[in-house]
Amino acid sequence: MNKDIVLIPGALATPKLWYQQEIFFQGSKQLHYVDVLNSDSIVEMAHRFISIAPKKFTLIGFSMGGISPSNYITISQIK
Repeated sequence: MNKDIVLIPGALATPKLWYQQEIFFQGSKQLHYVDVLNSDSIVEMAHRFISIAPKKFTLIGFSMGGISPSNYITISQIK
């Protein structure tokens, strides 16, 4: 299993949403967060995600944050 986990919260949510996961994975996984509050579109959010994404990772999205990974896959296939 990957050591890195990328977490994407839903619309209008902050990384604080993932507080319980921080506790659960403390010391065993490296958590990364995508900032959804400062993005004008899902495409912009996906580009922001690409900029922080480790080479291998597990991706977890909540609500609108779950839509963004499909855009990431599309953008990655174009690159």
